[in-house]
Amino acid sequence: MFYIVASVGFLITALTILPMFAPFFYAIGKDPTITGRVPLWRQAVHVMSTSHTFTGYGFGMFWRDRSAVARMHTAFRRNSFMGTMTTGCHNVLLEFWLNVGLFGVASYFVALLWSMSGARRMTEQQYAFSASFLLWFLIMGLTERSMSTYEYQTLFLFLTMGVGCNKQAPERNRRNYRRQIGQNAESIDTE
Repeated sequence: MFYIVASVGFLITALTILPMFAPFFYAIGKDPTITGRVPLWRQAVHVMSTSHTFTGYGFGMFWRDRSAVARMHTAFRRNSFMGTMTTGCHNVLLEFWLNVGLFGVASYFVALLWSMSGARRMTEQQYAFSASFLLWFLIMGLTERSMSTYEYQTLFLFLTMGVGCNKQAPERNRRNYRRQIGQNAESIDTE
């Protein structure tokens, strides 16, 4: 739940609240657009809200569609870096939205929540693996894209979800087991 709230909250904050603090960021020598990512994110939201909103362009296909990329680049000057070189959203959720639409993003969140719902029954090692990877994936995914077919982050995300779905075998209580054996032996002796 933390992963979902933090990912969505970061995007909302970056697109709405962060620009209000531009004078502060400029005063400390920082860029409030997170090195040009905020305008790119605004354009991605605009492009996706006008077409393919719910279904996306297909996994890994947005940046191969010339007309879709041209629509993304219309917000930038031709001689700017993003007007000629952009090939990624630099945010996992926006990149995922471009590829699989809102239905896919919702399915991703549901699958993540369902697989991690059993965190209480995980062993300590399984929980440490899952929590550490999801935290790393969250932090990296805020400003970088990683949900692609050729990167190991996607593989590790599925491994983490698999660990979350893994049901633990119940541990046998040896005292109860011995008590049952003793009761069985007594019932045999009385017969």
